[in-house]
Amino acid sequence: MATKDQDPKAAAALADQKGKESRNYEATEHKMSLEELKAKFETAIDLQNPKESKGLSEQEAKNRFLRDGPNAMTPPKQTPEIVKFLMQFTNMFMILLMVASALSFLAYGLDKTEPVNLYCGSALIIIVFLQCLASYLEERKSHATMNSLKSMMPSQCSVCRDGLPRRIPASELV
Repeated sequence: MATKDQDPKAAAALADQKGKESRNYEATEHKMSLEELKAKFETAIDLQNPKESKGLSEQEAKNRFLRDGPNAMTPPKQTPEIVKFLMQFTNMFMILLMVASALSFLAYGLDKTEPVNLYCGSALIIIVFLQCLASYLEERKSHATMNSLKSMMPSQCSVCRDGLPRRIPASELV
């Protein structure tokens, strides 16, 4: 965790490293014994009767929160909507259709007595645009659905602090 007097570049590098570590996290805790969990997370699990464990002390929870930060995912960088739309044109099939359209326009330019090449090129451009628009709108709709699922995440959780059950914001879980 960066301190106030730490170099901003070093703080950014530390944050980037933490971000890389979190992307590479592999959950194996469900395979561990209670002894291994106690050692890994430095907790006070009562090995004889886990239901009677006292949990963390308030001070230890505050220290861990200050050390590790909030229990929240950093949102990904947002791509501008226009870039998302333009990315639809990079699909190989769309590129193929645009090349075919360009060849149709070229053929019309070489022989203006055949307007069918102009119509074919124009139709292909319209098809490419409409297909890319439809793909973009579908992607946008699915992204909105995923964002709505985020709002369903629980905002509170149950913990044991100093032997007493409590409800805290999920972002403060340590």
